[in-house]
Amino acid sequence: MEKIKFNSAFPFKYSPRPYTKAEQFTDQIDETIKKERLDKLINVQRKHTLELNSKKIGKIENVLIEKESKKSSNHWAGRTTQMNG
Repeated sequence: MEKIKFNSAFPFKYSPRPYTKAEQFTDQIDETIKKERLDKLINVQRKHTLELNSKKIGKIENVLIEKESKKSSNHWAGRTTQMNG
């Protein structure tokens, strides 16, 4: 993450799935450690997102409006040409 510095990421902690080989592994990582690692990843990503988005302050961009924001009916969600994936 430090090398690529993604604008966004959707990290999650592993959880065993029924009937998979991974579910049978005896060396599962403790939930506390999973949470600590996930929290660390989320914090790193927040830092990168803030750095990248701060560079856009004061810039004008074309935006494709997609929908009303889930957070507020006063806001809209959309994508720039740099956020198309």
